[in-house]
Amino acid sequence: MKKVILTLFLVSLIVFNFAIVTNIVFASAAATNAISGLDSAAGQAGFPETDDPNPAKSIGAALKVLTSVLGIIFLIVVVYGGITWMTAAGSPENVTKGRNMLIEGVIGLAISLSAYAITEYVVRRITVALGT
Repeated sequence: MKKVILTLFLVSLIVFNFAIVTNIVFASAAATNAISGLDSAAGQAGFPETDDPNPAKSIGAALKVLTSVLGIIFLIVVVYGGITWMTAAGSPENVTKGRNMLIEGVIGLAISLSAYAITEYVVRRITVALGT
């Protein structure tokens, strides 16, 4: 019975996350269409079109997505570790397994956020040095 509940929980979590990602993709497509419409209107009004891709913005957007994915993975590990610990029923090996999952999840999150902070610092310094 516990496996069925856990399986249903994980499936509903995956479906919920898929629904959120799909909405983000559709919103991005709508924003792209709106921006292209604004670019064409600006061209007709006589304003110069700027097609200057900024690598710092692209890297920042990729890091934002990666950080979101890492947050979701952290949440899954913490929830699964908590469920394992709470459903151990006094079994010392299951308690240890759940506690270790929680500790490893926090360590992984700390490493990921440190890497993100270092990368953002370096990209910001490069952006300032290049004057973009």
